[in-house]
Amino acid sequence: MLRFLIALGLLIPSFGYAYECNKEIDQLSKTYQIQIICKENKNSFYESISYKRSRQYLIDDVYPYLKKFLLGYDKSVVKNNINELVLAENVKLKGKDVGGLSNGSKIIICLDDYSNKEYTYLFILNHEFSSNILYNASYENRVAWREVSTLYDNTYEYLVLNLNSFDFSRQTSEKLLNDGLLTNYSATNKENDFNVYAEKVFSGEKVLYRYKNQYPKVAKKLKLFKQIYREAGYTGKFPDET
Repeated sequence: MLRFLIALGLLIPSFGYAYECNKEIDQLSKTYQIQIICKENKNSFYESISYKRSRQYLIDDVYPYLKKFLLGYDKSVVKNNINELVLAENVKLKGKDVGGLSNGSKIIICLDDYSNKEYTYLFILNHEFSSNILYNASYENRVAWREVSTLYDNTYEYLVLNLNSFDFSRQTSEKLLNDGLLTNYSATNKENDFNVYAEKVFSGEKVLYRYKNQYPKVAKKLKLFKQIYREAGYTGKFPDET
């Protein structure tokens, strides 16, 4: 089943500290001082969001990719941008399957038997984490990001169109690229736009850097993207940096 990513400004109530997911993940939780949660709590989200407790083998499987993701950031960057990380199965928004959700401080990741687990999990984790980075960015940088593009379609109908068709959501066009938007999904709102930049930057997609050379607004947004991450304390190298 295809799963889609979406980052929304959702107010997710807080969990108390849960029992260990497993020994290794519990250690990550302690090391990075964030709550990593694996239990099911049906009363913890709005009615539009549902999920189930993941099977243990999927929790065990995600550990090396979760560790690799966290190692990509200084501990302070993780702590300042994630309060809770929920590992779950069958995550749904309004009845539709999603790969992850975020709200500025909390992240839910959908575990599954993905064919390429390393790529998929790192893709989802960076996608959702970028929402929190943007949410916590300075007002000036958030405004600067929002003002580059003009073609956002914030209607629920357009969002559903993207959720219903993975192929459509990943498609691009000359019109979108001229506006600094990388895909149809990017055009749903400024946060999802930022998420797509994160996907492509941290998966090392070379097409992004070709776009940077062809489309001035893409170049501007890529520069802003790096500026926002640096502001958050990111000290790693970006793929186009030597």
